[in-house]
Amino acid sequence: MRAILAAMSARKADSAKVLYTADKRALENDEIFVEFITGSHDAFVIEDADHLLMARANGNVDLHRFLAVADGVVRAQGRKIIFTTNLPNVGDIDEALVRPGRCFATVRTRALELSEAESLLAKIIAYKVEDKKDTPYALPPGVRTFRLELWVTILLMSTGCKADPTFDEQVALVTGAGSTQGIGFAVARRFYAAGARVTITSTTSRIHERAREIDSGGQRILAIEEDLTNEAAAQRLVESVFRRFGRIDILVNNAGMAQIDRPLESRSLQHTSYADWRHQIDITLHTAFLMTRAVLPVMAARRYGRIVNVSSVTGPLVSNRGSAAYGAAKAAMDGMMRAVAIETAGAGITINAVAPGWIATASSSESERIAGMHTPVGRPGTPDEIAAAVCFLASRDASYITGQALVVDGGNILQENKAP
Repeated sequence: MRAILAAMSARKADSAKVLYTADKRALENDEIFVEFITGSHDAFVIEDADHLLMARANGNVDLHRFLAVADGVVRAQGRKIIFTTNLPNVGDIDEALVRPGRCFATVRTRALELSEAESLLAKIIAYKVEDKKDTPYALPPGVRTFRLELWVTILLMSTGCKADPTFDEQVALVTGAGSTQGIGFAVARRFYAAGARVTITSTTSRIHERAREIDSGGQRILAIEEDLTNEAAAQRLVESVFRRFGRIDILVNNAGMAQIDRPLESRSLQHTSYADWRHQIDITLHTAFLMTRAVLPVMAARRYGRIVNVSSVTGPLVSNRGSAAYGAAKAAMDGMMRAVAIETAGAGITINAVAPGWIATASSSESERIAGMHTPVGRPGTPDEIAAAVCFLASRDASYITGQALVVDGGNILQENKAP
């Protein structure tokens, strides 16, 4: 809540003006309606609003009436209505209050680490000493470590914004992020900037350099060097991320196409060796299969997950000479995605794909860069533009999208005549 108010203050280059109440009967008084709707408050904060939010609760009539009146005013002015609640999960909240366009809800539950628990305890002690209401709490003699299970439940309601645009507190795992100019690194940077805790992987030690470039302190970043064509390595990676962060919300399957020690070679099918064919299927299709299979139990346990495959227009939609193995792998990724979408939708998990066209990366050839200049947009795409599409599909906004491929190619597949 403080973060939202701080953002409002920053936007105004001043301070946010807030109408605040902890009165459980506040919304039964028409005066508070008039005060917020006609006033200049940036936000209306209602603390401990369990009684208002529960389905069929006594206060619901007043809350619905208030939101019905406030909708237009708040939407037009970008103001916020914020509720805090201790309800244990979103399912306890009146469904009419969390419908799209009216509000969004997030519920977080996790175990506090030792440092967090000690900090919380220190705050409790300081509060009680200051208020002189009770004897301060303290750790029992000899007790140095413990874990405190804590429900942290937050409901944010806003008629001015459809969904939370950030990945605050979420954990994202991005494969194939070793290149400074690659899509995987761009995706990882974007997740990190939006508040996520990020794990990045590649087959070489350069992944540790990428991690330092994103977060020199290493607080919200984890870099792991693994060959994800190996079944045990994929499982080991997921276990390492879970041990570090306690959850995995997002998986981006970006590994594939080429490796730093084995660049992609263009050969006709007739001249493709079986070893080269298997290698391309391994690094592009099998890595996505192994990582998706490994992460699904973790996501299913929390009944939430976002999986985004970095696919391609090559294979699923178009092709090029010499790309039979690569195109077959990418097309197979889309087929796998659709089956997994059907199998996991009921568990709160979505899986989608972003299909890039001509993108200027470190592995782009000169001919590919030239081809990018002849798209309708008139240039190749950038890794950051692909990252934006990936992050949308990985967000809460995309909750009703699954099994779909989003083409990001500057309109290239639309034009029949691609000649200069």
